[in-house]
Amino acid sequence: MEAIDELVQLSESMRQAAALLADEDVDENSSSSSSRRGSTFLNVVALGNVGAGKSAVLNSLIGHPVLPTGENGATRAPICIDLQKDVSLSSKSIILQIDNKSQQVSASALRHSLQDRLSKGASGKSRDEIYLKLRTSTAPPLKLVDLPGLDQRIMDETLVSDYAQHNDAILLVIVPAAQAPEIASSRALKIAKEYDGDGNLNIF
Repeated sequence: MEAIDELVQLSESMRQAAALLADEDVDENSSSSSSRRGSTFLNVVALGNVGAGKSAVLNSLIGHPVLPTGENGATRAPICIDLQKDVSLSSKSIILQIDNKSQQVSASALRHSLQDRLSKGASGKSRDEIYLKLRTSTAPPLKLVDLPGLDQRIMDETLVSDYAQHNDAILLVIVPAAQAPEIASSRALKIAKEYDGDGNLNIF
């Protein structure tokens, strides 16, 4: 998971740089409101087929298993999670922000809620984004985008480009270990190269 660690470090460095430009305190141990104000700089867009493990990898970045995974956890609509780091929270706390209100929730409750919403779109025709804004003490300030598997029928070039074409998008290509020998023929990798031919914004 070296690439994931580098992504977290990059996100944290950008947060500190922004804080310095704004003349804010970036002390990690400070619980003041200024140090808790998070900013999202990078969009991490996960690309891969159904069952590749996209949601599981993103869960590891969040630090909580909030995204459905496994046999019944196929992502059928884009899920966008805006993460903010709040060092005043305990390692087990998750705060869901809706408009100007905050509510503490559990990872399992969020996961089941997402699963229910995805199940309602089981016809495979839903392109509506599911958006969540979360605060935790573990997650870096990132925006995570969990796209449906590239082998699902709703996934066309338009839907991919909606997220992958932005300059601040980091394309996270997920390929199961068993398919590593054939990674060169991976559709996810081919799509990533279309949007970032130099490989500056790709993570494998």
